[in-house]
Amino acid sequence: MPNFCLDRNWVGPKFVHTSPAVHLRPNGPMYKPKTGSSKEFVSPLRAADSSSSSSSHSRSIEKNTGVKEYTRRRKTSPQMALRGVWQLRKLIVSYSDWGGSSRGIRAFMEKHLPSFKEANPHLNVETELIRGQHPHLKAFYKNNNERVVCVRNMTPEEVLLHATRLRNALGRKVVKLKTRHVTKHPSVQGTWTTDVKF
Repeated sequence: MPNFCLDRNWVGPKFVHTSPAVHLRPNGPMYKPKTGSSKEFVSPLRAADSSSSSSSHSRSIEKNTGVKEYTRRRKTSPQMALRGVWQLRKLIVSYSDWGGSSRGIRAFMEKHLPSFKEANPHLNVETELIRGQHPHLKAFYKNNNERVVCVRNMTPEEVLLHATRLRNALGRKVVKLKTRHVTKHPSVQGTWTTDVKF
């Protein structure tokens, strides 16, 4: 007849084995698989200790940072693509070779345009020489829409910012909102306010 003993960490009878380090449950011992083929025995006491240590680690992270560990997210640059496909198809850089308003875009073409082409191999970037006009960027999107941005008297960094914004855009037309509340199913009785009297 086997002897029974009670444990504080586990409610219920537990068989006493010849080895004091081995604890058996009615459904068998607890094993923790390792990376190799062999298995390592883990007692219920060690399993409880490991779970408590992991929970205390997550609590310490939450206490120090203010957020839980699984809610951390990596910051990414704001890049817009529809279903993983860039919508900007072609970008034309129009400039003048002697105009004073094209001084910034000429410096942009020397400093930033080669790296911009290397960073966006999917984009067809062309340069266009226009004299007697202000420089501008013309973007062609896959939904057959076009956008033109005037970049006269701008610095090379500002021209790069506008080119990046054109690349990140989806090419959709700007829709003016007539109301503050945008919904597909507008309410018949109107928006609730504090002035409503029943």
